[in-house]
Amino acid sequence: MTPHEVFKDGNSLVIDVTGDTMTDLFERSAYAIFDQCFDLDGVAPTYSRPLVAPGDTLGELLTNWLTVLLAESAAAGIAFSMFNVDRLEEGGLQGWASGMPVDEVVRRTRPIVAIESVEGLSRVTSGFSVRIQVGTERTLRSV
Repeated sequence: MTPHEVFKDGNSLVIDVTGDTMTDLFERSAYAIFDQCFDLDGVAPTYSRPLVAPGDTLGELLTNWLTVLLAESAAAGIAFSMFNVDRLEEGGLQGWASGMPVDEVVRRTRPIVAIESVEGLSRVTSGFSVRIQVGTERTLRSV
């Protein structure tokens, strides 16, 4: 199973993610988002941050988890490369992310600035899948 695939859809970037479990899907989704922002090869988990995200549905939880990760990355200046969801239940998610300072990591040309939508979160034969549509800095400039 390929963890994620990326393609353009109009002005947006779309990322299809699969995971063996729902927790795995959330962790792989986070990695897929940050893999578009930074070259994560060799990024060591030097700094860790505990994170929580609210949400009444799995779609809301995933959207909020990714939004919290992007906000914490920007605020703390950390390029996250390792993700762990410790608790995933109705009403909230608890986990952590680790990475290195952004000034020590190669940035990709399309930093993600917003999670536009999370669609099709569902069980498939080999686990779970989701489609995440994101807005990039380049997308915002072209509008």
